[in-house]
Amino acid sequence: VNFKDLKATPRNVSLTATPSTGYAISATAESGDDGSGHTVATTIDGNYSTYWQSTTNGSNSAYVQYDLGSTQSVNSVKIAWYLGNTRSTWFDVDTSTNGTTWTTVLSGINSSGTTTALETYNFSSAVNARYVRYVCYGTDHDNVNAIAETQIW
Repeated sequence: VNFKDLKATPRNVSLTATPSTGYAISATAESGDDGSGHTVATTIDGNYSTYWQSTTNGSNSAYVQYDLGSTQSVNSVKIAWYLGNTRSTWFDVDTSTNGTTWTTVLSGINSSGTTTALETYNFSSAVNARYVRYVCYGTDHDNVNAIAETQIW
C-alpha cells in the first residue's frame, strides 16, 4: 500500500467521556455524626453541598468508613473537604480486608486548606483493601471534621 495515495476525509466526530469516580462504594459507616443529618452517605452522593460532619475535642478522633464490596487493589483516595478552601484538616487513612484488622497507609496527613475540589492522596504503594477508613482529628481552625465528597482509587 502506498500511503501517499490515501486520502483522509474529515468527519464530524463527537466523543463523550464519562469521568471515572474510582471504585464503587457499596456501603458506609461512621462515628461521631453531629446529629444534624450530615451523614457519611452524603460523601458519595455527587453533591459538593452536602457533607459528613463530626466534632472532636482535640484528643479524640472521628471516622468515616467505606466498603468497596470486595477486596480491591487501592492506590489512592480523593477527598473534597467541606470548607476546604478555608481550613486544613488533619487525618489518617486506614485500610482493611476484613473490617476488623486495620493498617494505617497514610498518617498525619494535612489537606491543603486551599480548595473545595477533590484532593488526591497517593499511597506509597498499592494495598489490597475492601474497607477504607478516614480517621479525622480536626482542623487548623477548629475541631470540626467535614468531608463533602470522596473517591477511592
